[in-house]
Amino acid sequence: MSRGGAATALAAYVLHRYDWSESSLIVDLFTRELGRVVVAAKGAKRPTSQLRAVLRPFQRLHATLGRTAAGAEVHNLRGAEWAGGVPLVGGEALFSGFYLNELLMKLLAREDPHPALWDAYAAKFSIPYAIAVALLHDDAGLAEYADDQVRDPALLALAAKVAYRIDPANPYPRQFTGHLQVTLADGSVHAHRQAYFKGGAEHPLSNADLEHKFFANCAHGGMARANAQRLRAALGALFDRPRIDADALPS
Repeated sequence: MSRGGAATALAAYVLHRYDWSESSLIVDLFTRELGRVVVAAKGAKRPTSQLRAVLRPFQRLHATLGRTAAGAEVHNLRGAEWAGGVPLVGGEALFSGFYLNELLMKLLAREDPHPALWDAYAAKFSIPYAIAVALLHDDAGLAEYADDQVRDPALLALAAKVAYRIDPANPYPRQFTGHLQVTLADGSVHAHRQAYFKGGAEHPLSNADLEHKFFANCAHGGMARANAQRLRAALGALFDRPRIDADALPS
């Protein structure tokens, strides 16, 4: 940010954007350094604008603000570059993401930084974090994205060592593929390539996998293990019943 000084690059996500003119946008950014900041992205709607492709929700950015007059509520966006991240979320996750963005816009004051909250938000869309948590915990479920986990120094240290690039030949979204290469301290290299993701048609989840996810989701929602087991037993018997009575299910 700059108020008469040099421009500063900020780690940011787009919370919301709306038309300002025929060629420009007003953008609400969630930044690690300054909190929620509103900027004017001049010319961002033009077909030739570099900003056109990057000012989208759920994509991590490096945003640079230009000089701004003291007391101004809207700052000038000098530039923004994609900082890497997962492809845009879709389906039900898209609605959840937009709802989260709305909450941040309603609950956060402008220019009031919350770096721990930003780190937790960024972890939800971070490939380095997802790889680090899978390597350390052999899982990447809801519990691994809880607030205490996304601030774990060991996880963050490992995530900082993860680098990735997008394969230009990747067939996404028709198919989800991946290649992981790990170099250990002794110099040995371990690699694995997968042509599909677990849970898809080529590699469906086993009953044990489904039960693990079911009980993990129940625990994350605060359901006691005994109640989750009762619910699992009731749900497992539904397909054998000629008629389903919702009132007979455990509460």
